[in-house]
This record gives sequence, structure tokens and C-alpha cells, in this order.
Amino acid sequence: MDLGTHDTRAASEAGAPMRVYGPDGSLLMDGDEPVTITLCGADSPKFSAAQKAIAKRRGMQAARNGSDRELNDLIELMADVTVGWSGIDYLGQAPFPCTKANAIRLYTDLRWLLEQVISFVTERANYLGN
Repeated sequence: MDLGTHDTRAASEAGAPMRVYGPDGSLLMDGDEPVTITLCGADSPKFSAAQKAIAKRRGMQAARNGSDRELNDLIELMADVTVGWSGIDYLGQAPFPCTKANAIRLYTDLRWLLEQVISFVTERANYLGN
């Protein structure tokens, strides 16, 4: 078996679209199209670089509340691997631009969305292609 056929690095870096489901489990739609967030995977260089930057920053900062710091770091990591989205409006802003700051805002405010993003990014099968 050639394990190289299961290498997810390139696909992880290119990103894959995640369909967004509401907190009730229903697929969110923007007209006839599903709402999506395009995310780099956990095997991507972008993910690794974001992890290293967070670790470096942690080493330079004075100790603060551990659980808050860990959650904020996780939100920032997921924002760093968010490379696009479609169909997302937020609090009256339509369209809501895909920026790191806006991704942090969404993932901070909408914990159910953060949970979906984490699950998607860490599931390698999402980056193997179908």
C-alpha cells in the first residue's frame, strides 16, 4: 500500500468548503446555495504556522487565566485557517467580509459555529477529495 496516496497536506492547504448547520442541526442556506466556510486543514502549513505563532506569543506573555487563554488561542487558530466563506451576513452587515477579525468575532460569539469549524478542520477525510 502506497501511503503517499493518502497525503492530505496539499489538499489541506488548498482548503475545503464546510457546509454550515445552525444550532438546531438544519443546513443554513443563502437562497438556493448552502452557507459555507472554506477552511485549511490541520495538516496544512498554514495551520502549523498559526500554531507556532500562538506558541511563541504564549511564551512572551505573562500568565493569565489558562482556560480563557486556551479558548482565545483556539479561536485565533481557527480564524487563521479560515480562507473564505459564502452566504454569511452578521448582525445586519450583508455581506459580512471574510477577514481574520470577522472570523474571530463569529467564532467568539457563536460557539456552535466554532465547534463545527474545529470538527471539520481536524477531520482529515474532509481533505481527501471525493
